[in-house]
Amino acid sequence: MSESVPESVERHPWRGTQGPEPTVQCWPPGRRPALHVWSHGRWRYAPVHARQTYTDGTVAYQVTVDLAGDTTVTYRLYG
Repeated sequence: MSESVPESVERHPWRGTQGPEPTVQCWPPGRRPALHVWSHGRWRYAPVHARQTYTDGTVAYQVTVDLAGDTTVTYRLYG
């Protein structure tokens, strides 16, 4: 790959000052979709726990991901 991929950008959780609360869709363990997050020069597998759809049409995904590849899994929200 000749071009560099920027690190994934985390989104802040919704706050009441941001307008109406987003619609949230959740998945149970074993039935979760997944995505990949670019972190520390690699694509990291990230199971999706919830999808948040905001009234302005933007979407954010709450995932668990091992950002550094050291098995320390963290919850993050990307949008």
